[in-house]
Amino acid sequence: MLVSREILFDAERNHWSRLRVLASRSLSIRRAADAALFLLLCAWPWIGLFGREPWKADEGYTFGVIWSMAQGKGWLVPLLASEPFMEKPPLFYWVAAVCTQWFGGTLAPHEAARIAVALFLYLTLGFLAATANALFGARRALIAVVLFVGSLGLFDKVHMLIADVSLISGLSIGLFGLAAGERRPIAGGVALGIGAGVAFMSKGAIGLGILAVTAAVLLYFPTWRTQRRRKSFAVAAVVAAPAVLAWPIAVYLASPQLFNAWFWVNNLGRFFGFARLGESHGLWFYPLTLCWLSFPLWPFAIAACRAAWLGKERHDALLLPLIAFLVTMGILMFAWQSRAIYALPALLPLSLLATAGLSHAARWFVEGLQRCSMWLFPVAAGLLWLAWLAVGLDLPWAVNKVTERAPGFALPIEPSVVAIALAGSALWWLAARRRRITPENSVCVWAAGLTTFWLVLLTLWLPYLDYGNSYVTTAASMQPALPRDASCVASKNLGESQRAMFDYYAGLITRRVETDPGARACRWLLVQHLAGKPHPLPSETKWSEVWHGARPGDDRESFHLYRATAG
Repeated sequence: MLVSREILFDAERNHWSRLRVLASRSLSIRRAADAALFLLLCAWPWIGLFGREPWKADEGYTFGVIWSMAQGKGWLVPLLASEPFMEKPPLFYWVAAVCTQWFGGTLAPHEAARIAVALFLYLTLGFLAATANALFGARRALIAVVLFVGSLGLFDKVHMLIADVSLISGLSIGLFGLAAGERRPIAGGVALGIGAGVAFMSKGAIGLGILAVTAAVLLYFPTWRTQRRRKSFAVAAVVAAPAVLAWPIAVYLASPQLFNAWFWVNNLGRFFGFARLGESHGLWFYPLTLCWLSFPLWPFAIAACRAAWLGKERHDALLLPLIAFLVTMGILMFAWQSRAIYALPALLPLSLLATAGLSHAARWFVEGLQRCSMWLFPVAAGLLWLAWLAVGLDLPWAVNKVTERAPGFALPIEPSVVAIALAGSALWWLAARRRRITPENSVCVWAAGLTTFWLVLLTLWLPYLDYGNSYVTTAASMQPALPRDASCVASKNLGESQRAMFDYYAGLITRRVETDPGARACRWLLVQHLAGKPHPLPSETKWSEVWHGARPGDDRESFHLYRATAG
């Protein structure tokens, strides 16, 4: 009898010992997965920033303004190829120009400027996590960042030299100020004021309008009409006033005409449509765009709203992100000019709504998202690796495909780049393996896979993408044909990005026929032709073509340099 009890006791002890070993092993795997995901999130702002030239179209003209500031010109009135460029306030240009001056000796100037992109992205992610913490608690803070990073159409838009990057940083700071205003009115008001100032100085009235209208709408709800909220808004107004007023007043005092060009044409004119600048789409452009741009945020956001309607989620926590999202969408849909990139501000409140809806999402969607992520991104990244190996091994069919789109291109193989791509692939494997199916794990696996896909693409294939998207080879081939003396060069139909890039690479600043009456006296003329739309040359002069070129593989636009022979 005693022997049997000892045997049972030993068996029970071995059973619990095995359970402890399994639990310890499971915990170590989970910690490794979370650490790998955290490393991917930390690397996310830097992916694709280095090792390439400025790309058409937004990066080209943005860096043109930054390049002028880095050379000591245009700090008050932004300049593009020595001409005033009054499309946006200069906050993003200022920060990028400072980065160019500080780090331009170590990095190429355009790469040093992109450090500003990473800095603003870190601000956005940090304050988004702080807002989620204030609304839903510390456990949801990191998930909000994961959801934002996992937005399907976000990555390629915010890793560019564009002012929209600092705009969403300002909005992220402002949302945190609104969320923290009740508990800490002074700190919340300071954050709201700084966010409003950053948003305004990034893209003008639209960023300030989103935060101001959101705050005004929230005041209609009794829980927001408190003394502490009013104190927070008063502090925000005092903090934001210098940033909102200083630069416009300085520009107006320097030149009322340039102030009018910025305020009436590029702010109100683009928004209401009387300036007819940019492109316009239908009323439902932004809702349809967000269906793919924000995936998988919106299914979780809908689940949060449904749970609040049924009383399963706190209404007060959802009120801020819901109103901010509706206000942002209303402003965007009312605006005349429309582009997919302008929908980025809507991702911030949508990420917060999705954070609240994770625990209420449909089981079939959660399971489908996680299972799809487990095979979709490995297959996509694996195809990138296989194609890269095929080109690296000089397989004829692979090389022909590459050179067909990029004539003259040879894919370089750099060990450091390959090591980074391998490290990213390994991090995804660690971040995704052995995660049981839960709402939190589904978005973590999705975000990790999407980040790894972009990491592999923008390391192994970055030279190929850069070869056809930059103007460095075009400017290099044109430079020997340019006049050696001080002769002026006129230009016709030359875009903003092209003017900026020819100034940066070739030191060529043209006099535009469209805006400069004296340009017709120049004996040299650079013309940009679009496919099927050749532009006629000035008829009062006879011209001889001395050079023509285009970006490798680009049959949509070409450049032609002419010299006057008579007239």
